[in-house]
Amino acid sequence: MSTTCEACGATKKDEGVPGTVRYTLGPALATALMKLKAHGGPAKRVDLALTGPEYSVFHKLAYWGLAESKEGWWSVTAAGINWVNEIVRVPQVVYSIDGVIVPGGELVSLGDVLAGKRVAA
Repeated sequence: MSTTCEACGATKKDEGVPGTVRYTLGPALATALMKLKAHGGPAKRVDLALTGPEYSVFHKLAYWGLAESKEGWWSVTAAGINWVNEIVRVPQVVYSIDGVIVPGGELVSLGDVLAGKRVAA
């Protein structure tokens, strides 16, 4: 049995592996990262005109190494810039296994995510 967050696509699975959570890189994360990049420098989430879903999942950008926070100020990483510019692809899925982030699944571009492409893990 599993439950899925409609805002971010996170799936908490009961597969006999306690402490495992699956996160999917979805459109809300992609557009939130685009807004952070367009801001042009470190920003607080409240200054980015994020939608409700974007705001609630924003912190998960760090799971993919696309953004980082220092004392509440968020910045796009080099990996995040390259992904928004469609230079690189990133795993659409990451797993948190007892708090450790492990990449998984197919590599996707920003365009794939914005188009709503969902890949199997």
